[in-house]
Amino acid sequence: MARVEKVAGGEGQVEVVVGVDGKGAIECRICQEEGEEAAMDSPCACTGTLKFAHRKCIQRWCDKKGNITCEICNQVYSPNYVLPPTKCCSDEMGMDLR
Repeated sequence: MARVEKVAGGEGQVEVVVGVDGKGAIECRICQEEGEEAAMDSPCACTGTLKFAHRKCIQRWCDKKGNITCEICNQVYSPNYVLPPTKCCSDEMGMDLR
């Protein structure tokens, strides 16, 4: 069974069709595994089924995309999410080490 849910987006609300399993299980919006609400974070202003994700999934996503801002609601993830380390490559530094 599915239902339509209004989700806050960067420029207003968007309607999203979401699945409902009847058990009330919460699904991580990143890895899509189901779990208990206590095992999930809600780190931004997203609502509905987009509200929850595993902390490790969110941090891994932030590391991959290079920032800690939700691309749906444009809010900075909190608390305690960190920016990925900057990558430094000696080829890009333009140094001649002879």
